[in-house]
Amino acid sequence: MGKVCRLSVAVCAEAGVAPRHDTTNDDMAMTRNAVRHRLLTEIAEVFEVDPIPLLNRHADLVADALVLIETAAAELDPTDVHALRSAPRAVASEALRAWIQRESGDPYRVDTATIERVWQVVEGERRAAETVGGHRVTRSKGRLSFSVTSNHGQART
Repeated sequence: MGKVCRLSVAVCAEAGVAPRHDTTNDDMAMTRNAVRHRLLTEIAEVFEVDPIPLLNRHADLVADALVLIETAAAELDPTDVHALRSAPRAVASEALRAWIQRESGDPYRVDTATIERVWQVVEGERRAAETVGGHRVTRSKGRLSFSVTSNHGQART
């Protein structure tokens, strides 16, 4: 049992609360459990340090960086090819991601493969790219446009 888990059990015992044991956490076929029980334990043993505080610290730093990227991306016109190419790649990619998600109406975050395909359109390596839901991003005269696919497979802009 890991240090955090032992601490949680101790806090519960002190408060007179019986902790709930979730048996799915014991299944090593689940990646999250294998990481938690095997990988993090191995890292702690090899480096003689608890990796959890380090991972938490880096997660906080990445979250702060993402806020900066999202803020800069919100000010970028995601349809302007020149603006996208002039911006740092992380900012341009976030601007594209937010634009595609907004235009498609898809509640899920746009995947990296879609952003890479659309980036090829931005770079002029291809004229169009399929996005989430079968929609398309095309390039013409330095501008990107998003075509929403109707229920019948016909694109409408």
